[in-house]
Amino acid sequence: MQGDLKAGEKLTRDKIDLLDRKKLFSYINQEVYKGLEIIPQNGIIKGQSRESRKKYEIIDCISDKYFKLSPIVIYDEELKDWTIALDELNLFGEGATYVEAVENLIDCILDYESYSMEQIEKISRAESLENQLYLRRIISCNRDRKRIREELGL
Repeated sequence: MQGDLKAGEKLTRDKIDLLDRKKLFSYINQEVYKGLEIIPQNGIIKGQSRESRKKYEIIDCISDKYFKLSPIVIYDEELKDWTIALDELNLFGEGATYVEAVENLIDCILDYESYSMEQIEKISRAESLENQLYLRRIISCNRDRKRIREELGL
């Protein structure tokens, strides 16, 4: 049936027709950033193929080797506070203790992720490929604070 999907519905079908793709463009982009893998085939979007998995494995391998997030931890003796900067995404966290600074940085990362998902079309056009790969690493943590902390090595 053409044109019967609505934004927010789970993409549970194997095939999505052209009309639905146009209506759901923004939603589909958000799902792709969250990890949904889509393969266009003869004008129809189908589920993940072996070739698609291989391409994502290659992207993940390159990302793991060259696009690691590297927080910079700074303690200010004069102000007696901590700052943790994440230059790759231009974010930072602050706190009176190291733990507070880490948690504040994670809050900033989650805010950035939410904003990015809301503005996915703008982000995909405006952000550099490098920033998109860093963002993909954050999104792959599924908003799990422990996984983000592990991704950051904190």
